[in-house]
Amino acid sequence: MSQFTPRIALSPVGTFISVPEAFKGADEHLVHVVKLEFSTIHSKGSKTPLNLATRVSPDRILFDFGAILPSAIAYDKLARDLELVREAALNHPKKLKQVVEAVMTQPDPSQPGESSQKIAEAVETLEELGLTEEASTEKGGGLIALFIIAALFLATCRAHCGPYEIPDQP
Repeated sequence: MSQFTPRIALSPVGTFISVPEAFKGADEHLVHVVKLEFSTIHSKGSKTPLNLATRVSPDRILFDFGAILPSAIAYDKLARDLELVREAALNHPKKLKQVVEAVMTQPDPSQPGESSQKIAEAVETLEELGLTEEASTEKGGGLIALFIIAALFLATCRAHCGPYEIPDQP
């Protein structure tokens, strides 16, 4: 196994934007919690005069808890989502591992398009396992509610970060 050095800090290079279309069937008061990082890059394959393209960072995601209407959280759907993820983890661990690796592996600049191909394959695997928002909703869940797990991590972190203040909004 190769030596792994975790990132301990991350400076965004783009803008985090919600993509509600990715969460078909989800409650409209929850679809903006997940945001992906978009940035503009120089691309020789671009058809624009300045050779610019939009890049989505496959390994960065923002959970915007301020974009949630708490009363919209359906805990029965969350329970169903956890069951679906549990079933996939128990019955298809190798496939889930491939999905996680595709999303969490840093793109190799010497292999253009490789990262996009791995993400496309990961999406196909998630569709096959029924772990997309649309498939989960059809089975009584709604994967977007899993952001609650991220909220639990946030609460744990805050408990260990010492005193802090939440600034007033302008």
